[in-house]
Amino acid sequence: MVAVRRGDLARQIAAGLPDAVGVQSDLTAPDGQQALFQAARKAYGAPDILVLNGPGP
Repeated sequence: MVAVRRGDLARQIAAGLPDAVGVQSDLTAPDGQQALFQAARKAYGAPDILVLNGPGP
């Protein structure tokens, strides 16, 4: 899963990685984390582990 604010950039980066999916995601938005989780779940199924390496509080 490649997630950045610019969806076109996310898809471009993901295209060079095996089995990667690029999605537009803004983790600073109120629903950004949930949207990213839903996109990952749709692409790969239920996660075993989730690590968000994004902006802090």
